Amino acid sequence: EEPKETSLSNIITSTLPHISKIEILESPSSSIVISSDKDGSWQLLHPVRWEADSLKVAELITSLANLRINLHCSADELATRGEELSDYGITDGAPLLKIDGLDTHFSLQVGDTSRDKTFLFCLFKNNTIEDTILKLPISFLKFFDSQTITWANTTFFKIPLYTIDSLKLRTINHD
Repeated sequence: EEPKETSLSNIITSTLPHISKIEILESPSSSIVISSDKDGSWQLLHPVRWEADSLKVAELITSLANLRINLHCSADELATRGEELSDYGITDGAPLLKIDGLDTHFSLQVGDTSRDKTFLFCLFKNNTIEDTILKLPISFLKFFDSQTITWANTTFFKIPLYTIDSLKLRTINHD
């Protein structure tokens, strides 16, 4: 039997090349859905339809691909230790990152930071292995941000600057 770190790593790395959808649920009322088009571009589907920031999506995928698996324990081991998921800040309303591939998927649900503030406890879920609590670098927290501006391509005009001969801005005074 392969070590659990290897199994988790294999699930993540086998899902990443075939990602079709990313969901970020910061709370039950705040979520972002990003989907991959056939041409490989990324689109925000919720809360608005807009082109996604491909660099931000690539940063997430790269971070997941280079993620060093740091196991804390399986969710089943918690009961034998006299602990619960909520002891790690992992609750039903906790921020959630869902990654869907062609044939696989996984989710990371964020919890509290470690006492020394260097790690973030996360619950890793996948249908092929038992739920597992991981310790991720605290920098990973930025991917649980469900603000549209964080994930949207903020470029409005899609033309090179050197092709603009003139630009007029008109303001309306409402006094």
